[in-house]
Amino acid sequence: MKQNQNSLSKVLLNILTERLLIPVILLSILLTLLSSIIASIYIRQDQLQATHSISLRLDDFLKNAQEVILSSGKAAELHQQNELPAYLAILQEANPYFDTIYAINEEANIYAISPDDPLSIGLDMSNQDYYRNRNGDNTIRISSPFISTKTGSLTVYISQKLPSNQMVVGELSLSKLQQVIRTESYAQNGRVIFITDGHGTVLGHPDFSLVAQQVNFSYLNQEQFELVPDSSRLIFTRNRSYIQTISPLNQIDWLVIAQIPFFSAFAPFLFFALVSVVLIIGLWLLVLYSIRQEAHKKVIAPLGQLGEAANSLAVGDGSRINQIATATAGFDEIQDLAKNFIHMVEAVEQRQIALEERTRSEHELRLLAESLRDTAAALNSTLDYEIVLERILTNIGLVIPHDFANIMLIDPEQNVVRVVAENGYAEHGLQQWIERTTFTMDDLKTLARMYYTSTPILITNTTNHPMWVVYQESNMVRSYMGAPIRIRGQVIGFINLDSLTPGFYTPDMMDKLQSFADQAGIAIHNAELIRDLQDSHQELIIAYDTTIQGWAKALELRDMEIQGHSIRVAEMTVRLSTYLGITEPDLTHIRYGAFLHDIGKIAIPDSILYKKAALTDEEWEIMRMHPIYAQQILAPIPYLSRSVDIPYYHHEHWDGSGYPHKLHGEQIPLAARIFSIVDVWDSLRRDRPYHSAWQEDEVYTYLRSQSGKLFDPRLVNEFLQMLKDHPDLEYPS
Repeated sequence: MKQNQNSLSKVLLNILTERLLIPVILLSILLTLLSSIIASIYIRQDQLQATHSISLRLDDFLKNAQEVILSSGKAAELHQQNELPAYLAILQEANPYFDTIYAINEEANIYAISPDDPLSIGLDMSNQDYYRNRNGDNTIRISSPFISTKTGSLTVYISQKLPSNQMVVGELSLSKLQQVIRTESYAQNGRVIFITDGHGTVLGHPDFSLVAQQVNFSYLNQEQFELVPDSSRLIFTRNRSYIQTISPLNQIDWLVIAQIPFFSAFAPFLFFALVSVVLIIGLWLLVLYSIRQEAHKKVIAPLGQLGEAANSLAVGDGSRINQIATATAGFDEIQDLAKNFIHMVEAVEQRQIALEERTRSEHELRLLAESLRDTAAALNSTLDYEIVLERILTNIGLVIPHDFANIMLIDPEQNVVRVVAENGYAEHGLQQWIERTTFTMDDLKTLARMYYTSTPILITNTTNHPMWVVYQESNMVRSYMGAPIRIRGQVIGFINLDSLTPGFYTPDMMDKLQSFADQAGIAIHNAELIRDLQDSHQELIIAYDTTIQGWAKALELRDMEIQGHSIRVAEMTVRLSTYLGITEPDLTHIRYGAFLHDIGKIAIPDSILYKKAALTDEEWEIMRMHPIYAQQILAPIPYLSRSVDIPYYHHEHWDGSGYPHKLHGEQIPLAARIFSIVDVWDSLRRDRPYHSAWQEDEVYTYLRSQSGKLFDPRLVNEFLQMLKDHPDLEYPS
């Protein structure tokens, strides 16, 4: 390659630097600096002119007011006391911006005032700041501004101490300041001119409400402007930026402030900048046209030839590969690009193949994970392993395509294999055949192989495989895959997949099928455990129930109770509890408690329990201990601890007259309140050693009469209503 030929990067760098970048940067910087300098100088001078004009007028205004006070002081020294009011009236009339002018004697009392106000004569002014802060010299002092109670306008005191220790005071209205602000011609383009004292309190403002409220701009302080008078600065307030110029007054520490929005101030500059941008864009277009012409000749045309050759490669046409290297020999970079392009195409093709393979593998793994997770969820949501097996077949279909699928379980007693779940056979009219047919492992070598090796099996082509057994109904199957279902190392069944396509299944699919087979084993094992646990639980419940009924019969025999009383009251108590909306397991605890309601009598001596004569008070005390004995007997027994309410509390009465704790109302557990009604109802309806059986009407009348005394009134009504609603209800005899 010729040495005088430049590389592509150098050519582009020279074009951008020499013809575009440097001129544009220099021109933009120059225009920006020039416009900024001119605009800032103009704005500052305009602001200063406005503040100077107002400050001069205010200085003259205050100077004139001070001269009026000086004249008033001289008059107070020279005139008689009775002549002074007339002189003050002349001064006040000539200077109407004074609301009041008055003289104070040595005792701090007003002795002359204009305009004439007899009520003010003799007022003690010793509590006023201007009087307390007076000193030995005769200088004129101006107070802080305040809102006058007489006029409602902003006012200041101008005072002078006289050699005779008297004082002359004038209330100077600052409404003149407001007039100056409102009529000032400099307030334009959004500019605001206002006046504050040295502490930032507004004295004059176009918005008089700020003056009336005595708004304070705390960022304004006389002290910070004493060293730099007539200063300007950029401030930010209320989310806006302003250019602010401040001029202090000569007569007093007041400030005249001119404030203009930054955008309004620099609007001319922005306009100039916009024009400059337009000019720069025009220059840009001219330069861009030059770049386009140069780039087309040296860059675009060669790259176009390279692109055409690359497109040919993209469609598989390699005949123009040599043109990539020889089309433009002017740049080293293009030649390198042509060489590297071929390597890039090869790398991209290899990467695309790898990416597609990875995507396919990830998709299959995701499907497998989701299917296994769904199967696990089915294991947790149902104890019916048949439903779980159906779900397993459905999920297998999402991961491993197939035409037929079934799950077989081994019947060890008959030495046969039965299909317990299937999929796909109905579409070919084979559902009844697969569900009704039983197989033996001697008939199907594939099952025998999985049973004895406990490993899956794969047959890619069934037409020539020695282990494949052909059935007329399934002779269309061309490839097969099976996996054993194992529990603790023992094979109990199989999952079988059939396809009509030869060579359809792969070893990877076989591994996935084994994962589903292992989950099927878990489902079956869990179902067997649950079934065994349920059988054991039911047997235990029957044993409990039989034992408790035996205890109840033994208690009846010992207490000489009417036979069947415990069973009857237990059953009727459960019926009333059910009628009231009580459900299991509470019903079981109520039933056990009713059976054992008098178990505490085991601890009562026979001499008391069988005594035919009336019991003495001491014997009754012992008899009334049997509920406590019942609690002590039953509470330590875990499965009877929740049944203790009836044996412990069934002798408590609604009105608190019962025993052993004299509970009343709803302090008595609900189960005991229910049972006490049923117990009395059953006892009255049967012949007892101490009374004959009552008629039904007599029993109902007695229950109503004891409602609110012995029994819960609501439960009595519910019990009688239940008997009325179910007149044909059969009670245990």
